[in-house]
Amino acid sequence: MKRGEIGSPAKNTRSKRKTILEGADPFERGLEPAKILGASVNSSGQLTFLMKWKGIDSLDKVSAKVAHIKCPQLVIAFYEERVVFEKKDTAPGSTAAGSDDEQEENDEAQTEVKTEIKTEAEDQNSDNGDDELSVGETYN
Repeated sequence: MKRGEIGSPAKNTRSKRKTILEGADPFERGLEPAKILGASVNSSGQLTFLMKWKGIDSLDKVSAKVAHIKCPQLVIAFYEERVVFEKKDTAPGSTAAGSDDEQEENDEAQTEVKTEIKTEAEDQNSDNGDDELSVGETYN
């Protein structure tokens, strides 16, 4: 073989090492994660993250199980960026403290209404003098 041919043993060894390193887990290659760019489900139904690495431009898919162990803070940051909290509609101009006070008043009003309804139902049962049982009552 001539020097520099594709089949030379020195080049084959280097290319095999490069292939092995490319196929290995990025963490095993000594790469440090920079950011999780996205998530997807692979063909076997497992969650994978598309990750960017510090110092290189290539991206790799990493199993969520591995990412949760190796870089949990990045996983948390990824989820926090995508969480959407919905607020209940409040009256315009009301403050958080005002809405808490209003909620307490509403709770008290609902308790009063329930008490009044219960009292009216008890009055109706006692006025009738019937021996009918209401739900939850026992016959004496």
